[in-house]
Amino acid sequence: MDSKIKKYVDNLFEEVPKTRKTYEIKSELISSISSKYNDLLDSGLNEEEAYLKAIENAVNINNIIKENEKDLKESEEYRKKYSKRYSIGIMLYILCPTPVILLGDRGFPQDRIGVILLLAMVAIATSILIYNGYNKPTTSMIDDELYAEFINWKKLSDKDRILERRIKSILNSLILLIYLIVSFTYNNWEISWIIFIIGGIVRNIIIECFEYKNN
Repeated sequence: MDSKIKKYVDNLFEEVPKTRKTYEIKSELISSISSKYNDLLDSGLNEEEAYLKAIENAVNINNIIKENEKDLKESEEYRKKYSKRYSIGIMLYILCPTPVILLGDRGFPQDRIGVILLLAMVAIATSILIYNGYNKPTTSMIDDELYAEFINWKKLSDKDRILERRIKSILNSLILLIYLIVSFTYNNWEISWIIFIIGGIVRNIIIECFEYKNN
């Protein structure tokens, strides 16, 4: 019967955003219904009658949504801004090799300008992502974000996490291999270190896509 009560409460909260607060309310509600159910059993009711009576006074989910409407709206606005800034940061990472590609074969000083522009784009993209990480509107929302991340992490199976580690290892090895091949072949050690920057960016994008797919 415990699983039936849990399933009932899960269905009640199906449309409610999965935040720390709703998780706490769910846990309290399951405990309350289970306690009421056991009391009704002790009073002589059969299992089905006790179950139906125990869930009669279940919390109104619409009231929960209304009480948290402001927080949920604030959270949604933050997520939209977060996604927009995140997209800009990733776009800058993807495009940052462009100046080196366009100016790299034009000789001094254009090739140096290409490297400077690459580093500037990387710095801007990194600053945007760091700002995203620190620009949390409220403590409550930080808790909700951490809770959501924890739930997503739990959804990943051990097999998925092993696969992710293998992908990271393979990508790191490929980046190092490409760096050595390019450096020894063209003897351009003074500039080939950029491969590590570009490779790291590509690696992060691939890992982000992998995690997004699993979530």
